[in-house]
Amino acid sequence: YQRGYRWTELEVGQLLDDIYDFINNKTGGFYRLQPVVVTSTDDNRWEVIDGQQRLTTIFIILAYLGFDKYNLDFMTRPGSKGYLLSLGENTQEDYSNIDYLHISRAFISIKSWFEDKKRTESTIGSEFHFNLGKKVKFIWYEVREKGLDPVKIFTRLNIGKIPLTNSELIKALLLNDKNFSEDPEQAYLEKTKIATEWDRIEQELHQEELWAYLNKNYTKSSTRIDFLFNFYLLLKGHLIKNAYDVFDFFEKSVKEGKRSSYLWNEIKDLFMKLREWFNNPELFHLTGYLITKGHSLPDLYNRSIDKRKSSFKEYLKNTIADQIHKINIRDLDYETHKKELFNVLLLFNIITILNSSNDTLKFSFYRFKSENWSLEHIHAQHSQGLNKVCQWQEWLKEHSDALKRIQVHEDKQEVQELITRIDELIEGNVIQARFEELFNDVIKINNQGIEMHGIGNMVLLDKDSNSSLSNSVFEVKRSKIIELDKIGSFILPATRNVFLKYYTKNPDHLFYWTERDQSEYVDHIEKTIDNFLGRKAEREVINEQQQI
Repeated sequence: YQRGYRWTELEVGQLLDDIYDFINNKTGGFYRLQPVVVTSTDDNRWEVIDGQQRLTTIFIILAYLGFDKYNLDFMTRPGSKGYLLSLGENTQEDYSNIDYLHISRAFISIKSWFEDKKRTESTIGSEFHFNLGKKVKFIWYEVREKGLDPVKIFTRLNIGKIPLTNSELIKALLLNDKNFSEDPEQAYLEKTKIATEWDRIEQELHQEELWAYLNKNYTKSSTRIDFLFNFYLLLKGHLIKNAYDVFDFFEKSVKEGKRSSYLWNEIKDLFMKLREWFNNPELFHLTGYLITKGHSLPDLYNRSIDKRKSSFKEYLKNTIADQIHKINIRDLDYETHKKELFNVLLLFNIITILNSSNDTLKFSFYRFKSENWSLEHIHAQHSQGLNKVCQWQEWLKEHSDALKRIQVHEDKQEVQELITRIDELIEGNVIQARFEELFNDVIKINNQGIEMHGIGNMVLLDKDSNSSLSNSVFEVKRSKIIELDKIGSFILPATRNVFLKYYTKNPDHLFYWTERDQSEYVDHIEKTIDNFLGRKAEREVINEQQQI
């Protein structure tokens, strides 16, 4: 019921290094391997329920050293026992069986490790064997209750087993007694300080807004301080190639003589810098936008070093401007420029919040990244997705109500006729052909000469809201947006402003999205972005060149 041997050169090397370091530190006591869970059998043997990988690796080490070994039998893989016994000087990678391949690779990496050490320590083999027998112990867990199913015990032990993260290993490394002052009282104070600050930072990273701000994509994570250690390595120019590269880096740093307090202060200072950005409204929104669009956080951090805040903010604005001013906002089209439209509208919303007189108002990167967002047409374009009678009836009812609100204010004959036709269809038999005919007539009467796929007919909406609004005319969407806003749904400020017609000077009415509304909306987007980024003149030159 257990998988075959799967340890790689990484795990084998870490085990050898750990035991070797323990031996050389001469700290006394024992090096404790993780638990081996066993139950006794009727023929006086031990059945291994958990710990097979470690037992097999120790066996392979003993095989290389040429000393006596314990016996290992494999119930479901009998050939593995024979292959283990055949290991020797001429062992090479064996691809004939996946177990043999991993076993042979482990043997070769053990051989390479010892040969490397023999260059300076000729007696390493015998010394390692002696200490392996005297100073290395398993935590032995014996299941003594008879009649228990070993498979069920194995499943319970391994289901949901969470491997130690880099940060948990680093914490144990940094809080090791040997990395502190020899004065017990001073060492206690230093360790307590690190542990307390560690917990506080971990707790702060569990603030969803901070966590979402720091990451391009929002992901749930039970241990979040790993982010800082990964970030630290990237700043140092180290690529993270495997699961424990980060821990290995800090372990090497400790071996080279760097004290725990020094390494921890480096991490703490890093966090304090990022938190400073988070608490500064302009830095928060500018860096937050760039991080969300995939800009390298280590690059931003390095760019901020030795810069005054004002200079760093100018760099951020120029970086954003270099991206935005490559395009003409007025030429963006839904069919071919979805990504560019999305980026411009996201930036427009962020600047809208920054321009607010409310200094405490912040863009919610948490809500934005934890929910799915998409482009939404302000005025509907087609009936795609409406293919059920219940959907047709709901659409007709909503638009009958919207047209009745319009009719109260405008008293148009064509609007009244549409209301009558819709109500008659609702009361009768709704068939697709008649629904499509009415849909097109309603869209037509509400289309006030707008450009359907330009930025002037686009806002950002979360996909849940979008799915319920995508086939509706402006008045229906406006009413639903107001209702969503009332119950606290996350509506982006520019989207709310559009449906309340805040961008239109002295609007004639609230019921249609017109060519004039669209034009003033686009003007406002362009002026808001250009004024904020300080590139208004550059935009005018670009527009003139494109007109020519």
